[in-house]
Order: sequence, then C-alpha cells, then structure tokens
Amino acid sequence: MVRKPIEGTLVEESLEKIPFKEKVEEDDQLKKGERVTVKEGKDGQKKVIKTYKTIKGLKTEEAPKVVEQVLELDQDRIVKLGTKNFEKPILSLSLIDVKDLKRTSQIRYNLENPSKATIKSITLTLKEGDEIVKTLTISPDNLTASLTDLQYYKDYKLETKMVYDRGEGDEEEVLREEPLRIDLKKVEVKNIKETSLISVDTDGVETDSSFLTSVPTDVKPYYLKIATHDNKVTRLAVDKIEEVTVDGKTLYKVTAKAPDLVQHTNGNELSEEYVHYFAKPKSHEENVYYDFNELVKAMQANRKGTFKLGADLNAANVPTPNKQYVPGVFNGHLTSVDGKQYTIHNIARPLFERIENASVKNINLGNVNINMPWAENIAPVARIVKNAVIENVKVTGHIIAKNDIAGVVNKLDGEGAKVNNVAFIGKIDGVGDKGWNLAGIVGEIWKGHANKTYVEADITATKARVAGLASTVDNSSDPNGIGKYGTVRNSVAKGTIKVKSPVDVGGFISKNWVWGKLENNVSMMKVENGEEFYGSGDIDYDGGYFTNNALERNFVVKDVSAGKHSFKIFSFT
Repeated sequence: MVRKPIEGTLVEESLEKIPFKEKVEEDDQLKKGERVTVKEGKDGQKKVIKTYKTIKGLKTEEAPKVVEQVLELDQDRIVKLGTKNFEKPILSLSLIDVKDLKRTSQIRYNLENPSKATIKSITLTLKEGDEIVKTLTISPDNLTASLTDLQYYKDYKLETKMVYDRGEGDEEEVLREEPLRIDLKKVEVKNIKETSLISVDTDGVETDSSFLTSVPTDVKPYYLKIATHDNKVTRLAVDKIEEVTVDGKTLYKVTAKAPDLVQHTNGNELSEEYVHYFAKPKSHEENVYYDFNELVKAMQANRKGTFKLGADLNAANVPTPNKQYVPGVFNGHLTSVDGKQYTIHNIARPLFERIENASVKNINLGNVNINMPWAENIAPVARIVKNAVIENVKVTGHIIAKNDIAGVVNKLDGEGAKVNNVAFIGKIDGVGDKGWNLAGIVGEIWKGHANKTYVEADITATKARVAGLASTVDNSSDPNGIGKYGTVRNSVAKGTIKVKSPVDVGGFISKNWVWGKLENNVSMMKVENGEEFYGSGDIDYDGGYFTNNALERNFVVKDVSAGKHSFKIFSFT
C-alpha cells in the first residue's frame, strides 16, 4: 500500500512601503533649468499576503500566491522645472552733472531689468588717459555716484562695468566710455557802470522797472541789464525779487542767474548768482523828491520853487503828453541834496522847454532815450537857457530828432546863460534835412558861455550844421566884448561825426561868427566829410578879422582826430 504525502498551505503576511513618484511640470515663469519643489512626496503602505503550498509542513518550490492589499496610497512629489530664458538687463548712463565751481560731478544711471536678473556688481572707473584715478561701486538700488576733487582742464574718461546672472552663470556688460572735462569757461561781470531792472511785456516791449514800488508776483518777465564802463551789456534772467532791510533802508534785492555766470563774493568764493539792490521809492519830504512823476508835477505846479533829488529817479512810464516834461518857462532851481549828485534815468523827452533866471546843478541824466524823429529843437536839459546856469551836469544816452539838436541845450541866450562842467556821452542822430544846428553840447551860443565841457559822442546827420561841441558862437558883434560875451573855454570834444550833406561841419565848432571866443580847447573828433576843427569858410573872411582873431590855444590830437583842412588862415596845434 502506497501512502500519499500530506499537503497543506502556509500563509505569510508582511507590510511594505509604496515609494512615491516625482512628477515634473514645466514652468515658463522660472528661469531655464531652475527646479522648485512645490509639493513633497509621501510613501504609501501595503500588506503583502503570500500563500505557499506545503508538503508535510514544508514549503514547496512552487511560487506562492501573492495577494497585495493597499493600506495607504502614496503621494507624488510635484516639481516645477523652469523653461524661461531671462532678458538681458540694460544699464545706461543718464546724467553727468558737472559742478565746475565745486570741481565735482554727479553721475546717474538708469537700469532696465524686467526679468529681474541678478545684478552682481556695477563699478564706475574714472580714468585720465589709461591711468585709473578712482573706482566707485554703484548700488543697484541707488544708481548714483559723486566724483569729487576733479581737476580743471583734465580730459577724464568714465568707464562703467556691470556683472549680472540670468541663471546661466556670470555675464559682463561694459558701457561705452564717456568723456568728462571741467572747463571754467564763465562770464564774470565786473567794472560795472550801471545795473537796470528791465521788464518785457507780451508784445516784447521793454520797460525800465528799476524803481519798483512792490515785489512782482511773477519775475519771469524781468531781467537785469548790466552796463560796464567799456560799454558792454550783459543781460541776466531774474531768479527772485525780495524786499529787504539793510542798514535801516528798505531795498529790493534782485537775484539773477545764468548758466555761464560766475561772480566773486566774499574773499575768493565764487557764486553763480548776481545780486543787485534797488532802493524802494518813497514820497517827497518837503522839497526833496524820490519819485520822478512827483517831481515833474511839482515843477509844473510851482515853476519858481527849489527842488532837490533825494535819490536816483526813474522816468520810465512817466506820462509825456507834451514835448517836454516841464513845458513853458521854469524859473526855479533843480539840484541834488547837499553833497550828492543823483541821476534821473530814462527820460524820453527834454526836461524843460525854457530855463530863465534859474539853475540846474549837480544832477545827471542817465540812459537818456529821446526818440523823436518828427520833432525839432530837441536837447535833454532845455531848448533855451537865459540868465540861468547849468552846472555839474552829465548826460548819457541816445537822442534822435529832426532838426536843431544838442546833447545838453539848444541855445544859450544872453551873457547870463552859462554851462559849466557839463558833459554829454552817447549818440546823436539827426534825420532832418534843413541844415540846422546839431552839436554835442549846445547848438547856438549867443553871448553865453561854455566852460569845462566834455563831449564823447557818435554823431550822424542827414543834413545839418554839425559840430562836436558847439555849432555857432556869437558875441553879438561887439568888438569890445571879445572874450566877455560868447565864449567856449577849457573844453574837449571826442568821437565821430558823419553827415551825408554837410553844412559847415567841424570837429569842434562850425563857426564863431562873429567874434565868438574859443580858448584852451581840444578836439579828438574823427570827421567824415567835414573839417577837423573849424567848419565854416568864414574863418578866411576879411583875413580872419571877425573869426580867427578870437581863437587862442585850440588843439587837435595827432593820429586821433581827423578831418579836412580846407581854409587858408585857420591853423591849430
């Protein structure tokens, strides 16, 4: 009898982990190659049941039956993989601000970095030729640098380098070299003769506003006009106007700026500002005047009064309804306060028509601008002076008129009419064609006297009897009054004379008919189309009995004055 083996089964159970998987997702917002885990993975768990066949309790070689039971599912790891290519950052030099007076320069950059690449460094290297002067590190957050202690007239170069990383390793960008040089090419206003405050309206018309009465709300229409003693003019835009008190006086402080302006202040300090102070006008005190309009009204109302200037006055914008500011006869006295010589600026008309039994002393007429091409008998001080004295008066400016024009007065009428220590400096243009008088000081002297007068003028005319100092000098035909009536002494004429149709044109005088006395005078006039000193052929009449015999010690300056020598008798040194 054969026995069968005893068969059976054996069951084995075990727990095993289920490894998590990694899931990679592309992301075009991350730079290429960058990996970012957005979710961590987690292993799962399973029960493994293996059933083996057995014989007599022993496992057979037959593979067991395996049954798996998942107890916990695994969770994938989520990884983002960047695919984006970063744009290159762009660095540019946006400003080189040179402060030449301080010998510094502010440097400013602009950085465009839309992809937010990593900026490792920005360096600025200052070079002189190939030599490195200094190297500065620029912060990507600030992008500015300050170069100090620079030297004038050195040719520097600016080299800028940026190192950045777009995710593919360090990259380098070197900007184009930029030149840097400090030249002290500045305008310094010095040797100043006069400063005026000018306003410009919307039509471009300019007005002298040097004598303000209040602070303007808008300074844009204003500029400072600065004239120097060598006749140069500088115009500076006004930056601000302030009312201030200095030494107890109320002043207007006007500050002007210009890109190329440099001014010495205290010591060796330099400033890019020009500051000028103008006095604030005030009302008259008794017979002392601080406003030209008030002065004119007062002289019109009281023609026999005494009037004194208490400060420089401005005639700009004062109404001129008449040919003169004070028409008719003035029998009073005009002067400055004791010890002063103030100026009336910007008259546009003659001051007086007639001055009789009166005086004008110790004043100046500055920046005269009489533009009256239709008018005749024009002179800044007066048309006629009779039994009156003009003394210590200087006139500067420009006169345009038709016929009969002079730099100070048209006529000295009578032996009591005198001009003493007076001057005209400027230009005179006669546009008329009547051949009347035109002269630097006085057109006609009839028995009157001119002493210590000075002319420095450029005179032009269409047709006129032009003379550098006086057109005619006449002693009223009195042979016993030679030197007593009708005289010009101790005077100088300088400048140029140009006349299209000359009438007895002379560098100093046209004619002294009859017996006008000229003594101790000098002419430095350059005359075109006229005589160097004496203009009329009367000098030759009757052997010079009525003319040349009254001339003593009159001079011209060799290689300075110029003109014709047409007459036989007249001679000069």
